[in-house]
Amino acid sequence: MNELLVYFSYANKGNNYEIFKDLVKKRKVGEAHIRYVLNNLEKEGIKYVTVFDSEYPTLLKNIKYAPYVLYYKGDLSLVNKDLVTLTGDVSNIHTEKYFNGSIESFINQFSLITSDFTSFDRKITQQFRDKNKGIVHVLASGHNYLPKNAPLENELYISQYPPEVNPKIARFKERNVIISALSSNLVIYGAKQASGIIHLANAFADMNKEVYCYPSLDLEDGNNFLLKNGANLITHVADVIGY
Repeated sequence: MNELLVYFSYANKGNNYEIFKDLVKKRKVGEAHIRYVLNNLEKEGIKYVTVFDSEYPTLLKNIKYAPYVLYYKGDLSLVNKDLVTLTGDVSNIHTEKYFNGSIESFINQFSLITSDFTSFDRKITQQFRDKNKGIVHVLASGHNYLPKNAPLENELYISQYPPEVNPKIARFKERNVIISALSSNLVIYGAKQASGIIHLANAFADMNKEVYCYPSLDLEDGNNFLLKNGANLITHVADVIGY
């Protein structure tokens, strides 16, 4: 059943609804077609776990439309760590102050789960990597869009999409759902007014997860928008981490 599920996921580019329809219709698939998909994954060094496997992340099973298959490279056990999402897309004297005053405490307390979407995200990722802390990267595409030299030690790259699937808007939204399901909470150093980070914050809110925003002097930016709409104000890392 697992191998057939992987084939349906591969053939339908990770689209849950299309996979479901194939399962309901009991679509017949030749062994050669299944073997082609499995051989291609092996050739690309991509592993998989299905919703029926014991290794499948328990937290993902709590969401309404859990991905039938997760493709991954790296250490899958990292999904069981205490994960936090730190992000931002504004870099100024204030966000740098908040970042420098908190990053060490977050590194000591958590492993990181990230989309690596912004340059600020990638700076955060590098801080965790430098301290050899676990990092979970969630992709909005297949693994073929991952750099060939992506580090795998103490890191994990997961996606609900087969290797050659390209990123698009709907897939960014689905990626946000996976991040919010696996993360304990979201901390935003600074967000622009129409930032995609707001969509990520909404995904956390939909999961009843806490969203923390540092204060901003720009009354119209994304952080202040989120604070007006129920996000938590953070002025010190202790607001997130219980000592």
